Amino acid sequence: MRRRFNLLREAFFSDSSLGAVVSRQRDQAPMDLHGHEFFEIVIVLGGSGLHVTPRGEKPIVTGDVLVVNRRQSHGYRDTLGLDIANILVADEVMRDAEAELGTMPGYHALFTMEPVRRNSGGGDARIHLGSQDLVRVEYLIDSMEAEGKRLEDGGDAMTRVWLKLLLGFLARRYQAGDEEKQNLDARIGGVLARIDKSPETPVTLAQLAREAGMSERSFLRSFREATGLSPVDYVLRARVRRAERLLMRSPAAETITEIAFACGFNDSNYFSRVFRRFALCSPRDFRAARRGLLR
Repeated sequence: MRRRFNLLREAFFSDSSLGAVVSRQRDQAPMDLHGHEFFEIVIVLGGSGLHVTPRGEKPIVTGDVLVVNRRQSHGYRDTLGLDIANILVADEVMRDAEAELGTMPGYHALFTMEPVRRNSGGGDARIHLGSQDLVRVEYLIDSMEAEGKRLEDGGDAMTRVWLKLLLGFLARRYQAGDEEKQNLDARIGGVLARIDKSPETPVTLAQLAREAGMSERSFLRSFREATGLSPVDYVLRARVRRAERLLMRSPAAETITEIAFACGFNDSNYFSRVFRRFALCSPRDFRAARRGLLR
């Protein structure tokens, strides 16, 4: 395949306010490696083909679900009647979904850990749905698509509701498989869910490793491989994401220092440095920009 190219957000999101869209390909032709400025969930509704990544290629068939984040590239080869529904999700919407669904170990196993592992050569992030589950998923996709055509009547908000139902359904299907196999993803996913539930709560490496049922050395290695971050950095990022939500929704009278303390930081200057590291702007600038968009 030729060099990758990037699919731009404006080419698929007809309105800048849209957070998620459904893009259907009824007979997907072979496609060169490409990346995109959004998160993508690929549902194979029919046919077959080869899913290609820089690390290799694997067969895909009806019922397969693939997860591709914006930092990864993929393509298709040897397609035969390949019918796919692409769920394209803006980064900020995916972060909001994680805030609400991140307490599910299966969510992190599928949407956080698997894409990272695939990018480092660990294989595709995928699950396979049986016929009944596929019917349920098609219903959720159809509902998302219908709401996307009603933007003047709250369609974008309703699209996000259906998206979260879809993400939660897929996370539970992935989690069920993990619990049955008692594999590593279930244990690391449980730790990630615990952190996301209350990131402001102090926690040690020893405590997290014990919860995962692993030695500290094995846990640290497995955690980095699964998330691309150290446990400390993951906790800090989770705190920053909680701070982002508070900055958008809290009363204007609530100070940056009060929000820092609510998110587990004991020093507002340190909070500002960490926030800038993950959000690429200061907490004050983030609040001003987001509130400006809401006017």
